[in-house]
Amino acid sequence: MKKLLPVLFLLLPITYYLLPSSVLAASSATLALSPASGTFVVNTPFDVGVYLNTNGAKVDGVDIKLNYEPAKIEAQQITPDTSIFPDFPTKTINATTGKITISATAAVGSPYSNTTATKMVTLRLKPLIAGATTVTFDFTAGATTDSNVVENTTNLDILTAVTNANYTLSATSGGVPPPAADLTPTLLLALGGSLFLLFGLKKLLFAPATF
Repeated sequence: MKKLLPVLFLLLPITYYLLPSSVLAASSATLALSPASGTFVVNTPFDVGVYLNTNGAKVDGVDIKLNYEPAKIEAQQITPDTSIFPDFPTKTINATTGKITISATAAVGSPYSNTTATKMVTLRLKPLIAGATTVTFDFTAGATTDSNVVENTTNLDILTAVTNANYTLSATSGGVPPPAADLTPTLLLALGGSLFLLFGLKKLLFAPATF
């Protein structure tokens, strides 16, 4: 047994680097889009929140990578909540490839932590054509080059799950009544006809008799 101890100590660092970060990390965090579903009208922008839950873990930063269909949706604006993270060094929209990239960092010495899903970014999206579409996180468990949440002290990616979105884009809102007709010309014609009729009756009734 004593002979095996040095070998085990040599293998521990190797095992650490070979294991994926999702296995090594005891903490877990989630990212979610909300609303995750719904029907939205073409040419009418709507907002989508990106929500972070660290589940009590302290984190130094977040990388968000989203994919959308630029032929169906126009990504117009990224609005970060700086009360969650004070610095957002990356906020880019690539309308050609349909990719949104956002990075957020906590202040030095002040890692962020929460226990409920909290909105850290608002996206403004505009439907372009009718149909079904998706907005999805670029995420693979254990990968560090996609969407990730970096834990304080360990620098491990603790993102374990994401919630993507599926939307229906509608050509019309439905049930919208047509604009009310202008009744002014009709009323004027009716009033004029009534006056003409009354004038004719008066002339007939009070005309002198011709016997």
